[in-house]
Amino acid sequence: MAEETGLLMNLAIQAGANQGLGLGEALGRLITEDPRFVYREKSVLYTAYKLGIPFTVHIALGTDITHQHPKADFAAIGWASGQDFKVFSQAVCGLEGGVFCNFGSSVIGPEIFLKAISIARNLGNTVRIFTTANFDIIPLDDYRKPIGDDNPEYYYRPRKNIVNRPVALGGRGFHITGDHRDTLPNLYHQVVSQLEPIQPVNQNLTAPTGEAGLFSVENPQASQIMAALLREYPALDPLRKDLMRVFTALKRCFQMGGTLYLAGNGGSMSDALHISGELGKDYKKRRPTPASHLARLTGIPGGEDLAECLQAGLRSVVLGNNPALASAVENDFSRPYLGYAQELYALASAGDVFLGISTSGNAKNVLYAVQTARLLNMTTIGLTGGSGGKLSTQADIVIHAPAGETAMVQTWHLHIYHCLCEMLEAQIFSE
Repeated sequence: MAEETGLLMNLAIQAGANQGLGLGEALGRLITEDPRFVYREKSVLYTAYKLGIPFTVHIALGTDITHQHPKADFAAIGWASGQDFKVFSQAVCGLEGGVFCNFGSSVIGPEIFLKAISIARNLGNTVRIFTTANFDIIPLDDYRKPIGDDNPEYYYRPRKNIVNRPVALGGRGFHITGDHRDTLPNLYHQVVSQLEPIQPVNQNLTAPTGEAGLFSVENPQASQIMAALLREYPALDPLRKDLMRVFTALKRCFQMGGTLYLAGNGGSMSDALHISGELGKDYKKRRPTPASHLARLTGIPGGEDLAECLQAGLRSVVLGNNPALASAVENDFSRPYLGYAQELYALASAGDVFLGISTSGNAKNVLYAVQTARLLNMTTIGLTGGSGGKLSTQADIVIHAPAGETAMVQTWHLHIYHCLCEMLEAQIFSE
């Protein structure tokens, strides 16, 4: 039953689901990190993962050879594919003015697209005017003409769910008949011919190798910011790898429409609030406001001021910052240190990230929140001191400030999270 394919894919999906990854992202990570994939540069999945482009996989259970393998875990497969549907729907929320192409999928692709369109519109997103195209070998006559259920073409889902129904509010759909070996290369060449010329890469330059080199190539702005921090504070150099891992986890969370949840006590609560404040507004680089938002704003009183001033931000929530919920937890729970965990359980979902800040690493409410986050298949990050306490054994990624005394730990934390926020703002808003 294709042992290698079934084993590798199923184990990758299970590991990814346990860490809150969708199915496509889990497989992209497998190809990227497993040294046996020596031709990974020819893989669309690898390239999408490397560039941070969502690659979603929508499973029909029982249809693939990997489902007949002894290692198949249908709970993990279903959850991971469900997570990919959320990612797909998030992308469709921004389809206004864009293009959606369906290549050869006659059932699953059209159905998923139609449901994602419904979700996007029901959530209040403006998704009205866009272009769709269906590529298939099946010829259709006048595919924009209404037909009755006595015509077999009526039951061809791409005609209704790709070409006609989604664009009924003002867009336009097309059906292209032909072999993919002809139509896809032709489409590619047509698109590329309209693009601005790309300057060739200097072939004499050798790309950096290893984890740090890959990080520099894929995240040049963030890499420069981190390098500046480490030059100024050499004592933080041992944290280089963990800083990269935290940045990568947060970048992927925000790119996939996720939320960062933060928690801390005392001075660490102030740090959590500071991080959330920095991420909630882009101070450094303006990302253009979507044209659909500008069109809506300019038509309302005061809208021009909003269109001029609003800036994109990165979504974050500080746990314990809701007095009403804190009061309810104190009244209803005999153990008030479960407040962070309760708030997280009520609000968060798989794919989000939790960042717990504790100078000792032993703050009970932060530790319970970490366990709750892991239950929800969230990525967990700990920001702590030199010893790390219990937090260092429970979080997925831990950054240890090089100090033991509380005041010094908090000082290092300040430098670390300022750097991470700046890295995220610079890299995400430049893409």
